[in-house]
Amino acid sequence: MKRIIAQVRKELTQFSRDKMTVVLALVLPLIIMWLLGCAVSLTVTDLPVVVQDWDQTVTSRRYYDTIKSSLTFRVVELGLNESPESALDKGKARAAIVIPQYRPYPDLIADLIASGGGDPAAFSTAAAMQAELCSTSAAVMALLLQAYAEGLGACWMAGPMVARREIEAALGIAPPWRMIGAIALGHPAAAPTPKPRKPLERVVSWIED
Repeated sequence: MKRIIAQVRKELTQFSRDKMTVVLALVLPLIIMWLLGCAVSLTVTDLPVVVQDWDQTVTSRRYYDTIKSSLTFRVVELGLNESPESALDKGKARAAIVIPQYRPYPDLIADLIASGGGDPAAFSTAAAMQAELCSTSAAVMALLLQAYAEGLGACWMAGPMVARREIEAALGIAPPWRMIGAIALGHPAAAPTPKPRKPLERVVSWIED
């Protein structure tokens, strides 16, 4: 312990005698902190993306313009007959945004009930079952399967929904459109270990007459 105290006293004495050491010990860290604060930024900017607009409506074009004017993304134009997948494979883009075609889903059952003088609200019609959400879920599943077939990694995430309003405002998503999740798509760093599947009898119930 006496050796440690003696060594500390020696260093403090040397520190007080050498003015340059004082400057380097106190001023240099402040300069480094200032340089790091000015030079290092964690904000993602100029991320190359491709956008495929299947809808071709005023709303989808407004959505496209919002993405193009953003500082976060740099829109890379797709070539003639070029798919977003090929743009990702060639390294032209780091992400792909596909705007699907949207058309209001007609509730034919509700119209039929109303035409007969009934009250559609008293029945479970297509509107109550959210048919557009079911259709979107099926489309997402097909997208995930195709991504896997192309050697890409994909995941439908519900986590971003906690910031749905902020994301919809940032991307210009307005009614009749609404966000129901986000899909992460890219090249996997490693092949995941296959998980065991549940036995068929645990997930399927057969009903026979």
